[in-house]
Amino acid sequence: KEKAAEAGTGTEAGGAGEDLDEITVEAMEVDDDLTGATVDDAAMIDSSRGRKMHWKTEYLVYCFFARCNISMTRIAALFGIGRILVHDIVYAWANMLCDTLAALFPTPTRSEMLRAYPKSVIKKFGHAHIFMLLDATEIFAEVASMKSVNAILYSAYKHHSTMKWLVGCDPIGTVWNESISDGYPGAISDPIQTLVTDILAQIPFGCAVEVDKGFLIENECILLGIHCIRPMKMLKGQTQQSKEDVALTQK
Repeated sequence: KEKAAEAGTGTEAGGAGEDLDEITVEAMEVDDDLTGATVDDAAMIDSSRGRKMHWKTEYLVYCFFARCNISMTRIAALFGIGRILVHDIVYAWANMLCDTLAALFPTPTRSEMLRAYPKSVIKKFGHAHIFMLLDATEIFAEVASMKSVNAILYSAYKHHSTMKWLVGCDPIGTVWNESISDGYPGAISDPIQTLVTDILAQIPFGCAVEVDKGFLIENECILLGIHCIRPMKMLKGQTQQSKEDVALTQK
């Protein structure tokens, strides 16, 4: 009987050991599927479960990434969540804000703009034809390891790898959804980006766009029936600009 009891105990211990091995293998498989995610990430992956964080906390996570230039790994450590969850929060809030702000700031009409046109602009230029003030903005990007990609991203103006956007506003200073173009590599020039983004199509016929010296877009503006206001560059061998060109540059 004692031998039988010992044999039975050994069998139970062996069965418990096998069960423990199975549980360990299953846990390893789940860990591989989540690629390092935490329990919060697993809950977010399961769509049948509710959100694990309050929406205010999620917005704070998004602000840390978008405004403070903090990596997702560090944000995950600060909030005690997984990096995958941080990525999902940033992606979801970016898309939600894009759709919401697009609805809140529609493209202004010519009559709406004239009703609130700044008197200071009319006093300086002598007319109220300017519909958009257009310029480019660049944000530093990570230096790519591939030479071909780095050559596309490298900006000769910033001397760094950048992403470039065209941003337009009306004389009042309002920016609407269609006045911001998609991002392009930093190597693209201002005239080429203006041509491929088709941002000038938003300007009504007969109105004007004010640009910087580097925007050589007069031909594109003529085809659309709009006027281009651009300060003149100093010509080769020219020591000083005329009074009219200096006044336009100061405006």
